[in-house]
Amino acid sequence: MKPSPELSHHVPEVAALTGIRGVAALYVVFYHYFSPVELRSRLLSVLGHGYLAVDLFFILSGFIMALNYAEMFSGGVSFSNFRKFLLRRFARIYPLYLLTLLIATTLIATGRLDFQGKSLMQTFVPNLLMIQNWGNWESIETPAWSISTEWFAYLFFPFLIARIAGTSRTWIGILFACSFGTLGWLTLYSHHQFDPLKLLDQPHGPASILRCLSEFMLGMLAFKVQSARRGSFARWTNALSIISVIIIFVLLCIPKSDLAVVMIFPVLIVALYAGDSIINRILGSRLFELLGLLSFAVYLLHYTLVPFLGALDAHFREAGRSHAHTWAVAIVLPILMLGSAVIYYCFEVPARKGVRLLFGD
Repeated sequence: MKPSPELSHHVPEVAALTGIRGVAALYVVFYHYFSPVELRSRLLSVLGHGYLAVDLFFILSGFIMALNYAEMFSGGVSFSNFRKFLLRRFARIYPLYLLTLLIATTLIATGRLDFQGKSLMQTFVPNLLMIQNWGNWESIETPAWSISTEWFAYLFFPFLIARIAGTSRTWIGILFACSFGTLGWLTLYSHHQFDPLKLLDQPHGPASILRCLSEFMLGMLAFKVQSARRGSFARWTNALSIISVIIIFVLLCIPKSDLAVVMIFPVLIVALYAGDSIINRILGSRLFELLGLLSFAVYLLHYTLVPFLGALDAHFREAGRSHAHTWAVAIVLPILMLGSAVIYYCFEVPARKGVRLLFGD
């Protein structure tokens, strides 16, 4: 008997895509942890582009959602499969999101963590509901702004993937152009409104929503294209993964290269999904796969350790130690990884299963 779309949508995890998620999470960590340090060399300026790891997250998320749930919505969107999808995404992200939100709120209330918002009390409820970026509220747990935008994208995903499934090549091209056009407009908007060197670093309000939706759509479209023309990609995927990594690294050394980097991300993701190059094997190794599994905990937890990082930095400077900040990061990083592993296995996974069980999934 053929299983129904609602029950047959899940596919095995692709190790290389899990691994690159871990690399992206570490990229964000180094970006935040080294932000107080002046990065003078062109090579070190790669760290200054660390905010683009979130753009990789958005595109990768759209691709993975399409990979896992396209079949679920192949027959259209019903209340039943829409509810099932949102419940599974809620169970996946909310327990750990709530935990780190409460940790960050406590640190801010006790004066240990800086907060740029006007009122912690007024901001807490939108953060609790994961809707802070739907308006102009600050994220209490700084990296969590991207979770708010993704939660917005999840509401539209079932309708988009159901529509894209039967879309012609012409409309796929138009949607690609619209997505890149929106990102192009955001880079121009950012150049005039914010930091002219961080053209896509927009973590607040409507701009952040557009950033997420455009890139989420790019990931879905990349999945659609590779599904329709998988045989055409087969002979090129190994070379594409290596070439994409090289081009991305070179572009990250160049100021104002944000849009060009984002344009390569979908190519890299398709190559990692369909290929078997040395890049695939490295990212699919057990070490990188484990890092990918811990990536959500690493991403949300790392900013709560910033007060500890700052205290260590101050201590080493007072002691006259050279490279004080680097020493501080070297101590905090293994603590972060150990803490993330404990939280993943002892809280994140059990809580995810518990929420699904609670709601009868």
